[in-house]
Amino acid sequence: MEVIDPSYARSNLSDIIDEVNNGKKFIIESRGKRAILLSKNEYDGLIETIHLLSDPEMARDIADAKKNCVDEMVTWQA
Repeated sequence: MEVIDPSYARSNLSDIIDEVNNGKKFIIESRGKRAILLSKNEYDGLIETIHLLSDPEMARDIADAKKNCVDEMVTWQA
């Protein structure tokens, strides 16, 4: 993640938004405080992940699915 200051962010906002939407992440730092700039799609994905993992049953289902996937991969390689 690249650290930038608010002045740079303001003067290059359009380009920064394009870069963020292409996967780059920025930390904007001012007076010792930091904020992270990420794309709306990435933010939405994080919120969805938090939502899914906050449901114990759903978290268990995801863990089971991952385990089954790994088990199947081992079977295919054997």
